[in-house]
Amino acid sequence: MRKFNKFTIHFKDRLDKAIKKININGKRFLIAVDQNYKMKGFLSDSDIRRSLLRDVNKNSSIEKLLNKKPIYILDNKNKEKKINILLKKNNRNILDIYYAIPIVDKNKILKDIFFINNDNKLNKNFVAILMAGGKGSRLGNITKKTPKPLITFNNKPYIIMLIRKLLNANCNRIFISLHYKQHMFIKIISKEFANEVKNKVIHLIKEIKPLGTAGSIKKVITKSNEEILIINTDTVFNFNIDNLISYHKQNESFFTVTTKEHNTYVNYGVVNTKNNLIKSLQEKPTLNFNIMTGIYFGSHMIKSFIKKSESLDMPELIKRMINKKKKVVAFNLIENIIDFGLKSNLKIVKKKFEKYFS
Repeated sequence: MRKFNKFTIHFKDRLDKAIKKININGKRFLIAVDQNYKMKGFLSDSDIRRSLLRDVNKNSSIEKLLNKKPIYILDNKNKEKKINILLKKNNRNILDIYYAIPIVDKNKILKDIFFINNDNKLNKNFVAILMAGGKGSRLGNITKKTPKPLITFNNKPYIIMLIRKLLNANCNRIFISLHYKQHMFIKIISKEFANEVKNKVIHLIKEIKPLGTAGSIKKVITKSNEEILIINTDTVFNFNIDNLISYHKQNESFFTVTTKEHNTYVNYGVVNTKNNLIKSLQEKPTLNFNIMTGIYFGSHMIKSFIKKSESLDMPELIKRMINKKKKVVAFNLIENIIDFGLKSNLKIVKKKFEKYFS
């Protein structure tokens, strides 16, 4: 059964092992089996993301996370016919959630895997805005001459690689919000993407005054059925944009925020009190948070929450949506992502760029 190793996992293995395997196989699923390859359940990347948002410990077993009643096909002469019937139904649970159909014998021993080609199933219709107007003051002297998005990795300005990534993802149009040293961006982008700028695939938004991390979204021109991808241009990531869009649609979200688990180590004993009474003590605890990572996807209607020429940061925009009862969902990343706006992080990305960008 070695041929299935990339796509299977023992049903009692730990969550951290599942995360590693699902990132390596690139197919967004694992089939959980016992030592005899008897199918015990199905685990998708969406199951993992939701579990992390519920603060499930990565050292815990995946057994409770499994879909224990997945769709499967019996290994007999009618299997191809049954697969075609399932696919013709265009069942959302199959095409958008399972990514594959296990083929098993009467005892549920895994015999084969039918991989579903989802590449052409996702209904993508989006534009993107790249936030590139900031001064990058956290990097000190580094950004006095070179704006943060123009910092090079592998001899290429990062924003150039990011634009190519979006074009390859079939983004309809790309808007780039500029303020600090905008002339440098205009020169480089107009040269590198002359045809796209000429044909208005790439639009350069020149901020007269800084509009914060969300204000320039108001200037994005969208059609009524287009959605918006928002990316901070100091964020280097290696997840597939299609996975974010698919998750957004599965959850029927108005606005989706990419998040990542972040651990903070406290080097002191923490005292929990009520009034002046000590109720409990924690010796040098590790605190876990889910933090925003600078990438968002949402309805074009988010523009209605922003006033014209308003300087607005993303946390305030999200609060406005939540206050209006809009569905705001977290897309918790199990992939690599890093913000090179800190000197320490910039050193990491310089050394290991391929780990974070693909």
